[in-house]
Amino acid sequence: MTLLKDHALPPYKAHTDCATLIAEVAALADRQAADYIKTNADFFEWLAEGSPYLIGLMRRYPDVVASLLTQSPQDYCETLRETLTNNTCATREEWMKHIRDVRNCSALAVGLADVAKMWRVEEVVQQMTNLADVAVATTLDWLFHEAMAAGKISSPAQTGLVVLALGKHGGRELNYSSDIDIVVYYTPDAITLAAIDERKFFISLVRDLAHILQERTQDGYVFRVDLRLRPDPGATQVAISVPAALSYYESMGQNWERAVYIKARPIAGDSEAGHRFLVHLEPYIWRRYFDFASIEDVHSMKRQIHAVRGHTHIAAAGHNIKLGRGGIREIEFFVQTQQLIAGGRDDGLRGQRTIEMLAALADHNWITEDVAKGLTQSYYYLRQIEHRLQMQHDEQTQTLPADETAFANFTHFAGYATPQDFEKELLQHLSYVTQEYGLLFEQGESLAADSGNLVFTGGEDDPDTIETLAAMGFARPKDVSGIIRSWHAGRLRATRSVRSREILTRLTPMLLQSLTHAADPDDAFVKFSNFLAELPSGVQFFSLVQSMPRVLDILVSFITITPHLAHRLSGDVNLLDMLIENRLPSAAPLSLAPQDDFQEVLDALRIHVHEAQFAGCIRMMSDPVQAYAQGEYFSAVASRAIKALLPCVLADIARRYSHITDGDIALVGMGKLGSQELALQSDLDIIIICDCPDFSVLSEAASEAESQTQSINADTWFARTARHLLSGLSAHTAEGVLYEVDTRLRPSGQSGALVSKLASFEDYQRTQAWSWEHMALTRARTIASTGDLGGRIDTLIHSILCTPRDHNKLTRDIVDMRSRLAAHHTQDSVYDIKNGRGGLVELEFICQSLQIAYAHKYPILAYSYTLPEALDKLHEVGCVNDNTYARMQEVVQCYSTLRQLMSLCRDKGQVFAPTPSGLNLLLQATDMMSASRLEEAIISHRAFVGATLDKALQDWTI
Repeated sequence: MTLLKDHALPPYKAHTDCATLIAEVAALADRQAADYIKTNADFFEWLAEGSPYLIGLMRRYPDVVASLLTQSPQDYCETLRETLTNNTCATREEWMKHIRDVRNCSALAVGLADVAKMWRVEEVVQQMTNLADVAVATTLDWLFHEAMAAGKISSPAQTGLVVLALGKHGGRELNYSSDIDIVVYYTPDAITLAAIDERKFFISLVRDLAHILQERTQDGYVFRVDLRLRPDPGATQVAISVPAALSYYESMGQNWERAVYIKARPIAGDSEAGHRFLVHLEPYIWRRYFDFASIEDVHSMKRQIHAVRGHTHIAAAGHNIKLGRGGIREIEFFVQTQQLIAGGRDDGLRGQRTIEMLAALADHNWITEDVAKGLTQSYYYLRQIEHRLQMQHDEQTQTLPADETAFANFTHFAGYATPQDFEKELLQHLSYVTQEYGLLFEQGESLAADSGNLVFTGGEDDPDTIETLAAMGFARPKDVSGIIRSWHAGRLRATRSVRSREILTRLTPMLLQSLTHAADPDDAFVKFSNFLAELPSGVQFFSLVQSMPRVLDILVSFITITPHLAHRLSGDVNLLDMLIENRLPSAAPLSLAPQDDFQEVLDALRIHVHEAQFAGCIRMMSDPVQAYAQGEYFSAVASRAIKALLPCVLADIARRYSHITDGDIALVGMGKLGSQELALQSDLDIIIICDCPDFSVLSEAASEAESQTQSINADTWFARTARHLLSGLSAHTAEGVLYEVDTRLRPSGQSGALVSKLASFEDYQRTQAWSWEHMALTRARTIASTGDLGGRIDTLIHSILCTPRDHNKLTRDIVDMRSRLAAHHTQDSVYDIKNGRGGLVELEFICQSLQIAYAHKYPILAYSYTLPEALDKLHEVGCVNDNTYARMQEVVQCYSTLRQLMSLCRDKGQVFAPTPSGLNLLLQATDMMSASRLEEAIISHRAFVGATLDKALQDWTI
């Protein structure tokens, strides 16, 4: 036969090196083939310039041309495949070399038949598919026989192994240098294994299969193997059991996976098991009944791709003819989306091949005959160009050269006289496909971005989507795409239901747009993903966002600034309602019923406090300028909680141990609780004081119903009550934790009794307490008590604070304490406004030391005040002059504002590292133009506070 029958070259002048190369190839061939090559030198020189890969194969396998002169390419390729079926290779190395030689000779024969125009596109793809089928099946058989020889299995017959080809491989449309998409499932207990874990055996088998086929050796490779179309490839092994796979598709399968399985067919392993598997999947793939949401989700597969209607410019150079606008994928989606919707009720629309299904859609009146004919012509044309691209260097590419010279060279290889001729015909097809594709489901809203695709289906990233995400402002677009695809794979609790994933598909463009408004979109995306990961379910939340889109902007703003509160938000719909409505809970006293179950009391208390704290956060974010005053609000919330909890604790203790006659107990707030300056994540500094006429008295039943309670003495009763109270404040329950409680400010600290008797407390404070302990008392305030104990404590503390002081001793004590703090609590950053010289601690030292130094003279100083109030009182009595007072109030406002907002923006115990969103909040609250200006202000404030404390310790005036 004549290899170059009807072949016409474009106007072409060969390079000298091409002629030399062809002469070398002819010298390697036998006489008949050499004569043929020389006679058709112009053709082979043209081929040498266009496809270095094919010429390289001709040099290595010169007998292929000779064989094609005596038999058809189809017969030749079939003979090659038979050598695989009837192989006698003894070792893996021999098999890998043999199968690569077969692949290389087949690729050369197919390539020559293609460029010589002996075969059309459908013949090329069929031959490549046939080779892939045989390569997978025979390699798998070889591996089973290897396992038999090693004594791992007894017989490879009826293995129960399901090997399915998907994508173009499954549809018998494999392109010239395509990957092959396969999935492998094993039937448990189908074969007998010799002391080998079944799962590990099949995983190893599939890995070996992929290795043999795709490992590049000196002989090249066979096929690149893609195993990522299996269920949730990021979380599963390369071989999955049949029951696990069926369970996944029945409960978690996505619509794009249904589209993948349209083309699925068994190609190796146990054929009967493969067909049974697909029969089981038919209800999943071909749904007879669709609800509206499911149809919308199928439509969304298309609407995630940026389809531009009307006349729009498409550049030929650099264009991806598969994934780009008007490309092959648009034709495939055009067909598959309609198959998914109609195929469940119409068996005639369940075919695997794109061209056949275009004709079927026309026959069944889903599209017109003209559209079917036009898309068929464009499909064949684009596939032919795709093959020419890939046979240049045997690359899996669909992108035309962007370089002008390379584009012109490819134009000649594609058979065109000039680049303009090629560009004109190519753009006609691309524009036509774009037009028809844009009309498909044109009434639906777009789920793409204005700048390109937003496709998150499939096992790999969509290139145009990566570009779109980058254009939207994401610095790590591949990470964003991968995480969103994992959402759709159902890896989160919130996306495990079909309905939640369907809604999420529609929300994704809106979500991404909202995230781009954040100062750092990538950081915002990660935090939003963490928020989704903690949602117990997704339908309710996604439906809420769908009906109220503004929720996304509010939510993104919140979680980027306060990530440590996101877990509360994700688990409590009431908090979400508060966030949306920007409302505060009632400030009325919290009412808990002491007779209720104590666990229910604790849960109710936590719900109330969390809602109140959350509302405070909303208020700070809404008006950060007022954040400095938020301490009174958080302190009031904590005080209400303690007051409400105390009677419930006493009632629960009474149920266990009855009552103590005339015994009273009080909780005294210290530190920021006492001075009403709590921040969001502050601990509660508490000391517990009790009083009783006789601490040896036994508890007595108050009624006949309590006669079974245990009697204990008052000392034990108060100790157990205190522990129960502290546990009620700090224990974890189903509603989370309330507060962390610190009791180290009690007399003698950690070595002292948990509960102080009033008389002991007074004796300690009057005879043993250090100066710093009296300074701490300036912030002491009774929060809750029984009887009149609270009033007596407050009177006692006032009396202690009004005791005259030795200024010299007070100076020595404060200097000593200042040096100890400097050694053990160093400043960790410029934003650590608490520690170090001139920090908040030293600012408090100034006020507290002046209070105890002059309270004997000015008793008004001997009360618990906020820091601004304490300064006011010190200024009123003349302890602070006007200039110092004005500057100190400025510093207090700055420090208090930063402290509140940093508690909002960071996790507890972490060094504050301002995120862009958090920093913007600080700048807005402090009216600073930049971070550098804010840092300069902090440094200036520190210098002033440090110098002021130095002066106070020197002459006790400031």
